[in-house]
Amino acid sequence: MRKILALAFIVLACSFACSVTDSSDAAATDLLLFEVNPYHADEGISIHNYGSSPIDLRDYCVTDNPSKESSEGIMTFDQSIVLSPGDTVTFIKKPAEDTGFAYRYTTYISGDGYVTFSGRFTLNDSGDDVYLFRGDNVVDTFVYGKTEPLAGGLWTSEAFSIKSGCFAERRTSDGFDSTCWFSFLPGNTNIPFDPDLRFSASVTPFLFPESGGIPIYDALENAQRSVYITLYTLSSGNIIGLLQQLLSRGVEVNLLLEAAPLDTSKPVTDGRLKTLSESGANILLIGGVSGDRFDYVHAKYCIIDGYKVIITSENWTHKNMNGVTVTDPVLGEGNRGWGAIVESAEYAGFMLNVFQNDADMSYGDVVRFEDAAVGLKPVELSYTAPADTYPVRTYRTEITPGLSPDSSYDAELFYISGACGRIYSEQQSLTLTYLDYKVESPLKYLYQKASLGTDVRLIFGTNVKQYVVDEINATSQIKTAMMDGPYVHNKGLICDDVAIVASVNWTTTSFSNNRECLIAIHSSAIADYYAAAYEEDFDRNYRGSGLTVAFTEIEPHYGSAGEYAVAVEVKQTGSFTYSWDLDGKVKETGASRTVMQFDEGDHVLKVTVTGTDGSKGIAYHSFSVDGSSGDGDGILDRFGSYLAPIAVMVLAVIVAVLRAAAGGRR
Repeated sequence: MRKILALAFIVLACSFACSVTDSSDAAATDLLLFEVNPYHADEGISIHNYGSSPIDLRDYCVTDNPSKESSEGIMTFDQSIVLSPGDTVTFIKKPAEDTGFAYRYTTYISGDGYVTFSGRFTLNDSGDDVYLFRGDNVVDTFVYGKTEPLAGGLWTSEAFSIKSGCFAERRTSDGFDSTCWFSFLPGNTNIPFDPDLRFSASVTPFLFPESGGIPIYDALENAQRSVYITLYTLSSGNIIGLLQQLLSRGVEVNLLLEAAPLDTSKPVTDGRLKTLSESGANILLIGGVSGDRFDYVHAKYCIIDGYKVIITSENWTHKNMNGVTVTDPVLGEGNRGWGAIVESAEYAGFMLNVFQNDADMSYGDVVRFEDAAVGLKPVELSYTAPADTYPVRTYRTEITPGLSPDSSYDAELFYISGACGRIYSEQQSLTLTYLDYKVESPLKYLYQKASLGTDVRLIFGTNVKQYVVDEINATSQIKTAMMDGPYVHNKGLICDDVAIVASVNWTTTSFSNNRECLIAIHSSAIADYYAAAYEEDFDRNYRGSGLTVAFTEIEPHYGSAGEYAVAVEVKQTGSFTYSWDLDGKVKETGASRTVMQFDEGDHVLKVTVTGTDGSKGIAYHSFSVDGSSGDGDGILDRFGSYLAPIAVMVLAVIVAVLRAAAGGRR
């Protein structure tokens, strides 16, 4: 009898072990799909080794169907191709003129003895799915276009949309969804946001219009060897005159200017630039042509002598660079903006690489000023040094860089997500789709932070409509102000003790299509410097009122579906009603605590609190619910779906054996 029971439990244990093994539909690997190029003549893929050891590709294959036995097609490796750690290799179907995809890495062509594309391996322009196999296991997947992702597969989001003229490139090895990829145009950079990348630096912060641009004048006047400048708009004649003086002293002057800025004169019509060019400056114009790499080069930075970088939110216009200091910004001539001078050879080298990449003429969107301005008459230049002085203080700290379209969005969300005490944002522009709190955006994260009690404030200028300010005030705990003087051109952000100086507007174009740059400055003193000016702007312009509401009882994650209590607290005193909106299903109560049914999935709970005087306040909370009946940590929770039928079967065997044994004893 004991032997029979022992055998039954061995059967149970073996069945359990086999179920766990059979359930694995993927094998962990450091080899991943890196690029997918469906559109160009050199259609193909690139693969990257993210690991720390060499990998032989003969153990792998690529298909455009989740089944290796499909008639669609398969890409196999006919000889050993060993990929070293950090290396990338590209495979294309047929020889083609270089479109920017092939030949940047070691490239193999189908039939060359190393790789074969068999069957109907074709990456459809309208959409397709690509699978990387190791043996019989899918280890990576990429889905794009109109193709529906395979249910239960590795890909966990909607299909990725590849922009016209681009190919898809992986930005991170952590995950299998659209957020891990971006559309790469040949000639762009691919520098993902790295919060651990910090350059030691001496940083001098300054303000517009208070400074009149004097810190920029001072830095340029001290240039000894070289100046590299990228600007959306350069229209200050005094700055152009100073650059001519630098040339006369033997300083190398290089300019990269947006060729077709909106609402401003094109640089090709500026006779002052003609004079500067004839004086020896290397002036390049970028954009304004079909197929250019960026919608706009909107960055504003200057690299001096290989160790100093000026970065601002402001263009170098006459009003911003007037050389006159003011203590009251309302009386200043220029915009509201922030700037910083960063002394760091490492950061200067980082930005010089960006400049040289963007100024590369081989991509067809950069031309020499003198070639584009044929017939333009030169204008005499002069320079007058500012008579005023602007008090500055320099701080030793660290900075982290960000760029558009590479990483600015990820950078700003990272610092917003990590802030607990204060988030101050001063923005010129806002894409209206961001007003929907369910849309991924900086505003969505501000909503969430404000509902949890973080002091979140927004300042917009007249570029944003009043109804947008009113709606944010009415539907969130973000305190939002409209400022009409000075004109808000800033794109600044303060997240606790981190200050972000940037050229990045809160628009999809600025995040995803423009060339922009930002720095995150890790300094409480510098954050306080900008915050002091911000708070003066805010106190002078904030007109909002309402209730302050925050959740006091809710979790970010629930282990199983069921009924759960939730509660909010109102900072103000009075009598209130509560409207609980769970994914569109509304429940009205007269109490601040209620019980709600949470089903499996991702959810957003919105609570609108209304006072007897009509005042309102809103709080949001995003959370997820597992489909299991436990907390997901135990063996039974993780493998219950396998154990249940096996246990029933084995117990039935045990019962039958016991009955037979009992019958035998009779």
